[in-house]
Amino acid sequence: MKQFYLFATLFVCLTINVNAQNWSTLGPLIDIFTEQQENEFNEDVDELTFDLFLNTNDTISLADFEFGLAQDSLLFYMSNDNQLGTTDSLTGVWGMHNDELNNFFNNTNLSEEDSTTVSNDFFRINDIWNNEYDSLNTIILSSADSLGTLDSSLVEDGFRRYDMSQGPLANLFGELEEGQLPTLFDDNDNIGVDNIGEALDTTLFSSALDLEMAFGQEWSTTRFYSESYDVRASLMRFASVPRLDQNFEFRWALQGSFFNADENLIRDEVDNLEDGMNPYICHGETSILYTPMLSCFNNTIFRLYTSVGMEAATYVPSHRIEDDPRFADRVGKTTGYGPQLGVGFSVAHMGMLFYSYGTVARGDVINAEDLGYNFHSMAINAGARFGDAVNIRYSYGDYAWAPNGNKSSRFSRFTVGIILDELNR
Repeated sequence: MKQFYLFATLFVCLTINVNAQNWSTLGPLIDIFTEQQENEFNEDVDELTFDLFLNTNDTISLADFEFGLAQDSLLFYMSNDNQLGTTDSLTGVWGMHNDELNNFFNNTNLSEEDSTTVSNDFFRINDIWNNEYDSLNTIILSSADSLGTLDSSLVEDGFRRYDMSQGPLANLFGELEEGQLPTLFDDNDNIGVDNIGEALDTTLFSSALDLEMAFGQEWSTTRFYSESYDVRASLMRFASVPRLDQNFEFRWALQGSFFNADENLIRDEVDNLEDGMNPYICHGETSILYTPMLSCFNNTIFRLYTSVGMEAATYVPSHRIEDDPRFADRVGKTTGYGPQLGVGFSVAHMGMLFYSYGTVARGDVINAEDLGYNFHSMAINAGARFGDAVNIRYSYGDYAWAPNGNKSSRFSRFTVGIILDELNR
């Protein structure tokens, strides 16, 4: 049930009509929940909301979402494009893991129809990557010259207005959770997901969403019990691109990072890594956004940002040492998931959109409920969208899948994405 709950909640917030101003228009999407899944989701959101806004002990508050580092880092990487490598290292990643995908299909309860749907999309997106990565390289190598830099005064003004809006933000979040979110579930039958193809056709790759294919770098410090190592990884990302031009919006993202394990990394403490390309972190999230306009002046629109959604992250390296009986059956593939809340702001000016937001997620670890393992995630994000062409992001944060940081990763990421109609189904 936990795995199915994860799948259902990852898709429930995605939309068939991004221009909807009334949650009731999303009613047909909500029937992918069963009644039990609906109740579990609402209970988890209530618990996280209490921690974020009301509990003063051992929790995070709105004031803890510090955007300064993310904003400064975004501006730095945009003006120093030589910090970002090109996409060439990942041209074979998707095809390389096709055997793993087929093995997954052969060892699950997916129907033949669902397996075919996922496999077809795998190759469809792989073809898009192969057709577009040269264009993405061109943007990466010339981003500073072709895009220019953000107006730092707009960024600083946005942060100042956010900092002055802690009270209104809390009120807006209360309206989202208590006034808008419950109507999603009213008067809808709880029948569960019918098939994956239906979910993809009406949500994830909806033609109403702006979608990006992005490439970037991830710098991270990762710990697995006594093992600890630093990794610079290549990052591949497919996601919706924020518009933030109306009160309600929907956001989703799927991304994975990959690194080369060389002799400098494979040492006694991490001798279970394989030479060559290693998958690292797979991450997915989806949220409902409530972003009312706070002010408009001199062709500049400032909006506050609140969100409720779901997040899941899988820590991928195997950590298996077959020659040592103590570790022969141990694997490090660990998946955590849970509800996600977010707050932030955006500034739109003359075709350029700057946004900054923080998210926090807490939940469970699959197949580890009896071990007392919990999932925790926190991230601060800053991004800039230039018309319908390019979306640039910087993020930093951390994940934890086990107590005392025994399975954890602290990361920073920079990506450049091109907005593509081809990603729509």
